[in-house]
Parts: sequence; structure tokens; C-alpha cells
Amino acid sequence: MSRGSDLCRYADHLASWQRAFGEERVLVLFYEDLSSDPQHYLDEISEFLGLPAIELERSRVGKGRVHEAERAARQNAISQLAGKIYSKLASYDLSGLQILGRNPIVKQLLRRWFVEQFEPLDEVTADEIRSLVLPETERLEEMTGRDLSAWKPQSKAVVDDARVLTQTLGDALILS
Repeated sequence: MSRGSDLCRYADHLASWQRAFGEERVLVLFYEDLSSDPQHYLDEISEFLGLPAIELERSRVGKGRVHEAERAARQNAISQLAGKIYSKLASYDLSGLQILGRNPIVKQLLRRWFVEQFEPLDEVTADEIRSLVLPETERLEEMTGRDLSAWKPQSKAVVDDARVLTQTLGDALILS
């Protein structure tokens, strides 16, 4: 299995963690909850850990944005070199350089060089990806009691194709 597809095996990973630590010692949270209600998300973590509640509005990060994966650093030699240079410069007091870096024009120029902007997936491609991980999604749904309909293909034809493919692969594995 490829490294990328391994990342979508949430139910397998959750089952492993629950076996290793016990179900009661593993808190399952979803990114959607963080995006929609950060305070409730943090409250769940605090309660699970037995810590006092933290008021997000009063914290340093309370007004921060929950990031979507709409962009990422380009993986090339220039980006890697820039990261090393930035780390080295961060160890010096270069407040003037930091001020320059906050300039919107400079930021935009640096982003163009070092950050790749991802185009949104079209629905057909998104459904194909969702169909590939449908069995895993349904297993996670079972394990957590959470409705994960938004993670499933939206087209009934794609869902039916995914079920046939899963059954065929399962039968092939049994025969081999």
C-alpha cells in the first residue's frame, strides 16, 4: 500500500491505538468540529484530560484561523534552502527584516515563489477518492457512532461501483 493511501486508514489506526492504550484512553475528534466550533472542540479535549476549561477568546490563539489545506510549501531545492536560511536568520535579532516580511507586497512575492496554491477538486475526482476509502469510512463511522456522510461519495453510481470493487477485491483475496 502506498504511503498516501495509508494516511486514509483512520479506522485501522484508531483500532491500533485503542488496542494499545484502551478505548477509554483514546479521544476521537474530527477536523470538521474544530472548524465549526473551536471552543467546543477545545472543551472536549480539556474535559478528556481532566483539565480546567480554557476560554479560547482569552487565549493567544483564540482569534487564529483554522487552516484548510489550500496551499503548501513547494517541494523543491529553493524552498528547502529558503527554510534553512529562515531558520538560521531566526536565531538573530533581525526585527527590520521581520517588518519587511510583513509587507503585503513582499509576502505575496514570497508566496508566489515558495508556496503552491491547490485548486479545489472537482466533484467527480472527489467522489472517486471518497469511493476508494469508502470501506474505511464506513468502518470508522461504525467505530465512532459518527455520521460521516460528508466523507462518502455523493453519487449513488460511484457508491455502487465502490461496493462492487470492494466485494470483488475481498473475494480475490479469499481465493488466493
